[in-house]
Amino acid sequence: MEYYAHFDKHMGIKQLLHDHLNLVADEIRERITPEVKFPGIPNEILKSVGYWMGYLHDYGKYTDFFQKYLLNGESSDCKAHAHISACFLYNFLANKGIMEHLDKNDKLGVLFLAYFSVRMHHRSLTLAGLFDGLSQVKNILNKQSDHLKHKALEILKDIKLGNEFTMKEYADCCEVNKLLDDKFFTLMPQLLGGGRLRHEKWYFLLIFLFSLLIDADKLNSAGIKFLNKKRISPDEVLEFIKRKHESQKNVDINSKRERARQTIVGRIAGLTTEELISTRFFTITAPTGIGKTLASLQAALLLQERIEKIFGYTSRIITAIPFINIIEQTRKDYEEILKDKAKLIVNHRLADLTDTNARDSEEVIPIELSLLEVEAWEGDIILTTFVQLFHSIFTGKNRALKKINKLAGSIVILDEVQSLPEKYMPLVAAVMSKIVQYFGTRFILMTATQPRLLDLGNLLISQTSKDSFEKIKSVELLPDHESYFKNMKRTKFVSMLNTKLDTQQFTTLFLEKWKHNKSALIVVNTIKRSIEIFKKLKELCGESKYNVPILYLSTNIIPKKRNEVIMQARELLKKNSPIIMVSTQTIEAGVDLDFDMAFRDIAPIESLVQTAGRVNREGKKGNFLPVYIVEMEKDSQYVYKLHNLERTRKILEESPILYEPEYRRVIEEYYSRILAEGIPDESRKLWTQGIIDLDFEKLKEFELIEKRGEIVDVLVECDEYVSKLADAYEHVLKSKDKLDVELLADVIPKMDFKEYKGKLSPFTRKAILKMILIQMSNYIIQIRVSKLKNNLPLKFSNRNGVESTLFWISPDQLERYYDVETGFIDMTGEAFII
Repeated sequence: MEYYAHFDKHMGIKQLLHDHLNLVADEIRERITPEVKFPGIPNEILKSVGYWMGYLHDYGKYTDFFQKYLLNGESSDCKAHAHISACFLYNFLANKGIMEHLDKNDKLGVLFLAYFSVRMHHRSLTLAGLFDGLSQVKNILNKQSDHLKHKALEILKDIKLGNEFTMKEYADCCEVNKLLDDKFFTLMPQLLGGGRLRHEKWYFLLIFLFSLLIDADKLNSAGIKFLNKKRISPDEVLEFIKRKHESQKNVDINSKRERARQTIVGRIAGLTTEELISTRFFTITAPTGIGKTLASLQAALLLQERIEKIFGYTSRIITAIPFINIIEQTRKDYEEILKDKAKLIVNHRLADLTDTNARDSEEVIPIELSLLEVEAWEGDIILTTFVQLFHSIFTGKNRALKKINKLAGSIVILDEVQSLPEKYMPLVAAVMSKIVQYFGTRFILMTATQPRLLDLGNLLISQTSKDSFEKIKSVELLPDHESYFKNMKRTKFVSMLNTKLDTQQFTTLFLEKWKHNKSALIVVNTIKRSIEIFKKLKELCGESKYNVPILYLSTNIIPKKRNEVIMQARELLKKNSPIIMVSTQTIEAGVDLDFDMAFRDIAPIESLVQTAGRVNREGKKGNFLPVYIVEMEKDSQYVYKLHNLERTRKILEESPILYEPEYRRVIEEYYSRILAEGIPDESRKLWTQGIIDLDFEKLKEFELIEKRGEIVDVLVECDEYVSKLADAYEHVLKSKDKLDVELLADVIPKMDFKEYKGKLSPFTRKAILKMILIQMSNYIIQIRVSKLKNNLPLKFSNRNGVESTLFWISPDQLERYYDVETGFIDMTGEAFII
């Protein structure tokens, strides 16, 4: 008899069970790199445990109960396979002697986490209620166990494990009563999560083993070949830089960029082998516009090259950026550098799945497989967001955790690390330090305003750990960064905090300071205020009066419009044409625009520095151009905590005019005050309860974007193309069989949909919907629906009766709900995403 792991008669897909188990086991063992080490658990034992997890994770599929369900759709209580597989694995590992040299507590911990990972490999992680209803569970497991014993010879022949067992040993592995009657075993959730075995290493070992298993399992089940990672030369970055800046050879900032790049790369090249092995954190501290993005990639590629020579494996490079709106420029640069020499995966909620990298031109990858590769980070270089990275660490969700094993042995570049919420900085730093220790990961942290991140992590660990620990240390790759700051004469902060301003008072101040032949940027803290100022300036100094374009930029307008505004501003600024741009924090990081002056509503010091980075970026406009710091009534308190603002206020009171060479000093002062204030409760509780106590419910409180549950997506149907997209979206949602190929090809011409003729699998439908939603996202804004008292848009189902989580502004309701310049209309301002 042939035993199958997967079978789909509609799609003509089948996979033999023994092939699936072999491939998953081999892949897991291969992915445990030499630098993966947990205290008391040697790398070779982890490799062995991981291998047998892969080999036995679907062992329960050998029952006739499962095979009849798979092949014929015959359902029964005994068709489930994960729990009996987990019990078999536990007994096998316990009896095999693989861990006989481990400390007793370490052995028990590893055995239980292996069992738990296999048991939950089709679900999300939670220890809550794990052994509830045990008597009913045992009845089912005993039926499955008896069946597996009865078929022992046949199964062992198929799975090729005859040499591993005597028949008695095999029967012992099938035994479930002894295991589940063991009170110590069923108390393991409490012992590991807050009991005498409590230790943070169990969290990291659990998510690592679980991620290894579910990732290898899903990729193999989908027929995706496991990636043999490629490495490209660090010189490719240098060649790209030469091409990119060849027309700007005489600009001083480019000479500074080149000097900084050489220093950064030279620092990596100059590390001794011992230093390279022991150093896990690198920092790049440099002013905005100095070329950190490309220099960090070249440094990572050189680090990758050196690690390969020492350890014999190729590190994956993962770059995480705080905001989606700045990821596309980095993507373009990476694609130009990599070309077809390595595979780039771009993973964020709006990433275009139709764009592929390092593919043979004739190779067509089905869209559902492209989605799986992206979600699993199955590439040589990954470009992603902070949300994707950190929400995949602080979670028990199956889908999110499958990529976490890719951190092992990787080089992770974190851009603009100051963008992390202050309340989570100690937590993130502590977690990174443990990922470094256990997974063998290396981090490159870069920013113009380097926070005391590692010091905060050290403080949290020291206050919550019983073990002695070595403080996190880092190597600065631009050790002479102070000279770059001291020699920068681009901007100065001018504090004007003596009076709180309303919109009228601010516009009066603006007109006093602004020169009509200069470009000006205004950054405020709330969308409501930004709209008020924009409209007031249009009224007071519109194009008819001064012939100066006044532009508006915030997340309240659709992304398509945002891109158009940025492109328009960029073209005008290149011509040295005067413009006024009113914006929210959207513009602060990575938007490559260069103004003559700026006005910024008060915010934490790092945000002020980011705004200054949009003024006189290349130093060609003169010395110390002004960034005026004002206070718009109580707006700042809606966005930032009062104590964060007070730190900044005190700095600006002491130095009402602050020149760019002094920015570093005040940033250091700002973060020293944060460190002196101690660990925020949010970090402490998530670390002690969520991580150390293995409380996955607690981890749900981690939110980089606050109150995400209040936020809804609103589709703005404002042109013909988005109407076609909405039609295609509805069609796929309601279509059970054949797709309208012409309709889909019209909106997504890059894809060939002809192969999707028969019944759609759920995963294929999901992948096609994601492609359409990615295109639709250019027309989607987000609002806080729970706070919207008036002017609530219709639900998307009002369009044609197709259910969706979207809200919808129809073409004939645009005037009521959406302003073409400022976006969604809400007179109260409470629905805006601040």
